[in-house]
Amino acid sequence: MATEADKWTKAFSAGSAELTRLYAEDAIAFPPDKEMVQGKPSIESLWKDVQQDWTDVKLELAEKFQAGEFFVETGTWVAKYQGQPVEGKYLTLWKKEDGGYKIYRDIWNRNNEL
Repeated sequence: MATEADKWTKAFSAGSAELTRLYAEDAIAFPPDKEMVQGKPSIESLWKDVQQDWTDVKLELAEKFQAGEFFVETGTWVAKYQGQPVEGKYLTLWKKEDGGYKIYRDIWNRNNEL
């Protein structure tokens, strides 16, 4: 069975529109070295920009726990930035919406500077 991390990885590979479908309408993303990004249109724009330089992203789930209508995922990621390997970590808060779960808050950062 695919985890949310697997779904996210597959959606990233499919493009920014597919990835944005995983987010709640009132989602907020906290990208490294940038201001927070609110709402699906802004989040899609963020991912379009990211996908110009980042490829081969893979999430590795470390922990997942439920809290009422929410659940939290933490883990690590690997990717290529302009062809060079980069590693980092993430924390994603998912909330129940429309019979499933959508990303409500999303934060990630790198282990090292680019």
